[in-house]
Amino acid sequence: MTMSVLLEIAKQFDFPGGVDQVEVYGSGIINDTYVVTFSSPASTLHPRLGKRAILQRINRQVFPEPLKVIQNLDVLLQHVAQNESQHTAGQEFLLPTLYATHDGRRYFEDGQGETWRAMAFIEGTRTFDTLQSVQQAYEVGKILGTFHQRVHDLPVTGLHDTLPGFHITPKYLQHYDRILAEHDRQGIDSDEQRFCQEIITANRTLTDVLVNAKPPLPKRVMHGDPKLNNILFDAISGRAVSIIDLDTVKPGLVHYDIGDCLRSSCNRSGEMPDPAIHVEFDIDVCRAILEGYASVATSFLTQQDYEYLLPAIMLLPFELGLRFYTDYLAGNRYFKVNDPDDNLRRAVTQFALLQSIQQQQDLIGKTIDAMKNISPS
Repeated sequence: MTMSVLLEIAKQFDFPGGVDQVEVYGSGIINDTYVVTFSSPASTLHPRLGKRAILQRINRQVFPEPLKVIQNLDVLLQHVAQNESQHTAGQEFLLPTLYATHDGRRYFEDGQGETWRAMAFIEGTRTFDTLQSVQQAYEVGKILGTFHQRVHDLPVTGLHDTLPGFHITPKYLQHYDRILAEHDRQGIDSDEQRFCQEIITANRTLTDVLVNAKPPLPKRVMHGDPKLNNILFDAISGRAVSIIDLDTVKPGLVHYDIGDCLRSSCNRSGEMPDPAIHVEFDIDVCRAILEGYASVATSFLTQQDYEYLLPAIMLLPFELGLRFYTDYLAGNRYFKVNDPDDNLRRAVTQFALLQSIQQQQDLIGKTIDAMKNISPS
């Protein structure tokens, strides 16, 4: 897309002053993302709102109904803004607000039917791809807990399910069974594949642990992708101030967010490490994240919520490993790969992480019990 076309799209939004330039931004693989620079600051009172905004084209292959993504974000932002006065003064928590177009809409649709949105750029922050310290892990837990605490009372009936079937693990298992039945068994002759199939067979009962919880776990607002590089940290203090990439916000269980956050942060070796590297679930990072989370979120968690945290922590690496291995068997149709065996290596990593969690489940259970005694700050 030419820069002149991007400038015209940017000019559809009601930015302060004129649009100066549009540049490609970040390395995301879903939406096309740009940064817009304009002539006047978005706020003279808020130091984090300067002369830049994020402009994105929503990927219709992933989100076939992009207006539902916009509507969810709008509902979420309005709820957080309306209830801001109820929360602790001095506790910085920002979400990327939406800019309206000149005709008052929260999106712009171009001549090709593509949907664009513009969001505030939160200045003075940075992201990380790998965890830097246990203290940073505490901040990760605290910002996720803050997000859940701010939206736990938002009625989920007002939100769309933008990703039907997401985190419905029994359906992933059914898909795996179908693909495996179609696969040439003679091709399954590696130690890695045998390991994957053994883990799946041994943990099949994990798949429905959350969807069949009795009584049913309460549906709340979930983020959907609370990984480390979706958290913004203050560039000077290191405090977490925002959680971004809100396209996957939808009705769901906070357990999926907590489990996925721990899955991604407690594996210090990365999602596709060198085969010689031992994959381990870092219990110190787990403890710090859960303590940070509890410091703001225990006000709405129930006894039943706590009972299902350990199963959720085991479920998330199992679910992702299952999806990676299924995609490998299916010919790498969903997850992007550079090598045909990438998804197999990713699956092995997640299943090794699951084994490490299961070996330490008593310690993790004690950490969860300790959460109950942490008073929200």
